[in-house]
Amino acid sequence: MTLKRGRGPRPPVCASLGALAMTAALLTGCTTAAGLQAVPGARNGTAVTASPVAPAFYNLVTDLFFVTLPPGSTRTGQKCPRPTSASHGGDCTIEFTSALPPQDVYADFARRAAQTGWAPERKNSDGRVVAWAKTFADGSSAHLLLRPLDPGQTSPPYSYSVTGSI
Repeated sequence: MTLKRGRGPRPPVCASLGALAMTAALLTGCTTAAGLQAVPGARNGTAVTASPVAPAFYNLVTDLFFVTLPPGSTRTGQKCPRPTSASHGGDCTIEFTSALPPQDVYADFARRAAQTGWAPERKNSDGRVVAWAKTFADGSSAHLLLRPLDPGQTSPPYSYSVTGSI
């Protein structure tokens, strides 16, 4: 499958997550759609092909639940090593800050999880869902964990990491 990015300006928040995640950016156009802000970006005219090396990992890093942050959030870091074989899964961590209160960040993740087929897997001590699971059409299972980087933070911006693994 080969996709090409459409015409139009890219918002400045768009930044590349690497070749595997560019498809999600191409699908979302790095724009806000239905209240979802896409974080990955793509270079104009870049064609993206599904990874023959790690199709399960490709499922994860192109899933809109994983590559989208709450409105007004800023991606501050990422670590997404590319798997070396089709049988080896992988994990990808995105760090971000948000001016939204923590309950709104968790609520946004819960809303988007429900929209994209992710099931709640675990709650924190406050009763908020912090982990989700999904089985993709090819049978690969993915897990996503949202956690605060500074749980004691009392004022914005609040820092988080979201890790997806497959």
